[in-house]
Amino acid sequence: MKILTKVGVVLSTMTLVTMSAIGVQAYNADLEQTRYKDYVRQRDCLALNVYHESKGESELGQRAVAYVTLNRVNDPQYPDDVCKVVHQAVRSSDGTPVLHQCQFSWYCDGRSDEPADKEAYAQAKFVASVVINTYGNSFDPTMGATMYHNDSVNPGWSDAFDQTTRIENHIFYR
Repeated sequence: MKILTKVGVVLSTMTLVTMSAIGVQAYNADLEQTRYKDYVRQRDCLALNVYHESKGESELGQRAVAYVTLNRVNDPQYPDDVCKVVHQAVRSSDGTPVLHQCQFSWYCDGRSDEPADKEAYAQAKFVASVVINTYGNSFDPTMGATMYHNDSVNPGWSDAFDQTTRIENHIFYR
C-alpha cells in the first residue's frame, strides 16, 4: 500500500471516529433536551393540579396534593404519566372531557384552567419541582394516598378505602 493511501486510511478512520463522537454528542444532547422538555411538561401538569386543588393552602397541603398525583403515576391502576393522571376523565365521542367527570374536578368544571393568580402559580410550580425531584427519597405526608377529597364533601367512594391522614381541608385515602 502506498504511503498516501495509508495516510488516507488513517485520516478517514480518524474522521469517522471524530464524526461518530460528534454524532454521539449530538444524540446525547437531543436526548437531554427531550428529557428536559418532558420534565417541564410533567412539572407544569403537576403544578396546575397543585394550583387548582390546593391554592391558598400551606406548602404541606400543596405537597400532599402533589404526592397523591405522583402516587397515582406509580400505581398500576392509573396512567404512568403525570399529565395523563391529571387529565384522566370520562370522555365524549369526540375526545373532550365530560363536564364534572374527571379525576380532578378543576379539569372539567367548564372554567378556564389558566392560572389567574401568578404568584400562587409560581408557588405551585416550586412545590411541583421539589416533589418531582425528591419523590421516593422524601417523606410522603399522605402516607401513600392515591385519593383525597375536600372535607366539605362526603363522596360515596370514601367508605371503600382506608383513610391515611387529614391535612388542612383535604382527607386522604389509599
